[in-house]
Amino acid sequence: MSSGFDAVQKYVIGGVDTDFVVHKFNEKLFVLITQFGKITNILTVSNERDFESDLFQKYNKHLNVQNKFGKDEDEVQAAVRRIFTQVECKGIQSYVVSLGIREINKDSLGEIVEVLKQILSR
Repeated sequence: MSSGFDAVQKYVIGGVDTDFVVHKFNEKLFVLITQFGKITNILTVSNERDFESDLFQKYNKHLNVQNKFGKDEDEVQAAVRRIFTQVECKGIQSYVVSLGIREINKDSLGEIVEVLKQILSR
């Protein structure tokens, strides 16, 4: 049975089962990461740099993260910024993200980055 999404997978992040849902649209990517089995918030992430003229685009990301729905927490915005500074998806200009994890820390964010890189490389 098809889910209608490009990827729906379960991984263990920080010792907790974590659902990843990823779907590409024209120039946007929807990413849901949850340990609660539901959407906890909606944030948008866009890059404010002009990649076409920036030779060091990989290192000069300036991400604009905005909370659209759910509780607006600086810690979640910082976590999303850290994740998407390290994750790239060719042709994607902005992201719609839901991040719901029990504990935000360096190790968990690193694990999330690796999972997203794996999913997006397919």
